[in-house]
Amino acid sequence: MNCNLCLAQAQYLFFRKARDNKMKPVTLSKIAAQISIYFGKAFDANQINPGLRAYDNGNFANVLGYH
Repeated sequence: MNCNLCLAQAQYLFFRKARDNKMKPVTLSKIAAQISIYFGKAFDANQINPGLRAYDNGNFANVLGYH
């Protein structure tokens, strides 16, 4: 989970920098799709582990699922 979460966060920061530098919308959409995949994998891994799922009374999992 941590690996995918770190990749998602890194891609998100790259997306913001690319957006601020006016990259092409096609490129931005590809980056956004990658971000979605990484956050989805992190969320799925979080749901498998009962300890992670219950962390912070489930709030962490909710925020992760939101992204």
